[in-house]
Amino acid sequence: MKPGIKVTRRAPTVGRIKGLRVVVNRLRTVPFAAVRDDGIRRHIERGLSRNPAVDPRSLSIEVTRGVVHVRGTIRTPVQRRIIEDEAWSAPGMRGLVSELEVVPARPRNEVQVTGEILQGLSQCLGIDLSEVRVVVKEGVACLRGMVPSDHLRSAAEDLARLTPEVTEVRNELQVSPRLGGMLASTS
Repeated sequence: MKPGIKVTRRAPTVGRIKGLRVVVNRLRTVPFAAVRDDGIRRHIERGLSRNPAVDPRSLSIEVTRGVVHVRGTIRTPVQRRIIEDEAWSAPGMRGLVSELEVVPARPRNEVQVTGEILQGLSQCLGIDLSEVRVVVKEGVACLRGMVPSDHLRSAAEDLARLTPEVTEVRNELQVSPRLGGMLASTS
């Protein structure tokens, strides 16, 4: 069956899609050449070396057939998120096996743990901290306030749960779609 005129006219825009090298016959595409495992590993290591929050020397990064295996000890869940995001951004990457262990440098008090969770909510998830409250008491983290989506509500709970000193999370966050445009700015 021959494509209709609408489809044929839209086909040239496909050539501007990231990851495509050529548009053939205006309907069939050819992806970029496959990225070798050592190229994926170097891309991740370069990205992590530019981030002052992460020490790449404390990590072991191996890539097998496009699957990235990351091992090591890190200090915070925020570092875990940075490392995993960098791995997922590597061209040619097909999967991630993360064996990162979060071990704080020293025991922290509840104020420090609360600060770490708030930092993660803002930096990793882009949540506006003026809409959220976090209280940590005897290992229990209570999350209260408003977030723009169910996804962020769930991600906030996961982030708090990954904090080493937290033994339980009470997620009392409410979803308010009106907050959709109120994510924290990255500037």
